[in-house]
Amino acid sequence: MKFFQNILIGCFLVLGLVTPVFGQEDLPDEEVEVIKSFDARLQDADMLGVDPILPPADPSVTPQSYNVETKTVPVEYLPPKIRPLAMKREKQAEIFNGYIKAGAGLPNSLFGEAGYSIFKSKQFDFNLHAKHHSANNSRKIENQKFSNNFAKMSGSYYFGEGFAVNGRVGWAKDVLRYYGYNFDPDFEGVSFTSGQTRQSFQTINVGTSIFNGVQNLGDINYRADVDVYFLDDAYAARETGFELKLNFTKWFAEKHPLAVTVVTDLTNFRDSTQQSLNNFYLQPNFTYVNDYFRVKVGANIITNNDEYSTFPSIEATVPIIGSRFTAFVGADGSLQKNTLKTLTDYNPFLATRANLMLRNTSYADYYGGVKGNFSGFEYLGRVGYKNVEDLALFNLNYAGISNTTVPYDFLTQYDDGNIFYINGSITTPEYKGLSLIGNVNSSIYDMDNEEEPWHLPSLTLNGTVKYKMLDGKAKVKASIFVENGVPYQTEAGAAESLSGLLDLSVGAEYQIVKNFGIWLDIFNLANNKRQRWLNYPTYGINVLVGASARF
Repeated sequence: MKFFQNILIGCFLVLGLVTPVFGQEDLPDEEVEVIKSFDARLQDADMLGVDPILPPADPSVTPQSYNVETKTVPVEYLPPKIRPLAMKREKQAEIFNGYIKAGAGLPNSLFGEAGYSIFKSKQFDFNLHAKHHSANNSRKIENQKFSNNFAKMSGSYYFGEGFAVNGRVGWAKDVLRYYGYNFDPDFEGVSFTSGQTRQSFQTINVGTSIFNGVQNLGDINYRADVDVYFLDDAYAARETGFELKLNFTKWFAEKHPLAVTVVTDLTNFRDSTQQSLNNFYLQPNFTYVNDYFRVKVGANIITNNDEYSTFPSIEATVPIIGSRFTAFVGADGSLQKNTLKTLTDYNPFLATRANLMLRNTSYADYYGGVKGNFSGFEYLGRVGYKNVEDLALFNLNYAGISNTTVPYDFLTQYDDGNIFYINGSITTPEYKGLSLIGNVNSSIYDMDNEEEPWHLPSLTLNGTVKYKMLDGKAKVKASIFVENGVPYQTEAGAAESLSGLLDLSVGAEYQIVKNFGIWLDIFNLANNKRQRWLNYPTYGINVLVGASARF
């Protein structure tokens, strides 16, 4: 209604405005008289009130109620990455694949060593290593000379399936002379040629291994090794060795290992007769580790010629002051082979013709001590007691010595006994270029039948100090080696001792440029000509000087 009223009022207003216009259309332009101003007014209107009204409720609608249960929804999220604080990295030393070291010296010495390594994408590695060292002092002592030669090649391939294979081939040839006759009064004025006194040991080693190259889902480490060696000497002695070793280790909670090792160790020796020495080992053990102690419990079960031997393999370790001071106690034992290879490695002047006896040395070892490691400083002190059977001793072959024939060699004899020993070692980290390593071993022998442990040392001490300077371009070192005079048996059966050894040596290296350097080694500064083996004095002072290259 109000709307229509407004329209009507609007129409009247328009007509009112238009009418005067049309009414004045004929008036002269010069004269316009305004009679009255138009005054438009609206009458008061009545307001219509409209109040909203809600519709009536529908009685057919039923009220609904809802129960919402609370529920925890698991949300998976990646663990946070903990990153160490940024630290200044040390400058990484440049890595070289190969090196050559060569030199010469007195008395009439030659030295050469070389190596080369290849590493490719953590999948393949290959290594070559060769070494030669010889000396000839025949101008002062007839036939006092030697030559040691060694070469080895090895490589590993890591398969994507998680296992790896290693192969290796090695060759060694050591040549020496039986020059001991020069210090025997019965040989005064007697001379022998180099060929008459020559002895050589040539060894070929071949081996292969298969092992897990990465950690597997079962936390089981496995390894299988097969090694074969062929050894012969200048007097037609031959020895072949075969060893198969299988090792399995299962880890529980990533810190408790259960290990089982099985070893087949076969040795065959031939000269004018034939001997064999075959051992089979079963070595299970379990190690439990926590914050307060570490305990290993196991056994070493060995069979030889259908005879069984069982030794304990037990050790308990307690960290008293963390890793800085740890106490340990244990017991173990085994059969240690005495073969042509092991015996001549220890005493190269051994008789190998018809007099060599292959045997196992049986020992049970009970020990205890302390060890520690802090800030790279490592130490160990150990006290122990060994009960041994068939310990190898050495005496001059008086019965086979003649002033018309050589060699001038030694025989092996075996005896039972007890050994009380103390040993210790220390290693320091490099501090301002200075580092130290040293160890000492002292043994007290109580033999059942022999008066002394013939030609076995009871005190050995050695240590080396190294110092770097000029930003690592120059290195110097000093070494000391001390050993007591070993006991020996005279031809009449009396016990006597040889003189002791005090060997002080020094050395230096200087890297002139990145790939080239020079070096110097001076051994036995005291010129000690102690006899390690009866009538076989050492070389005294000897010098080597040379150059090195790396690439």
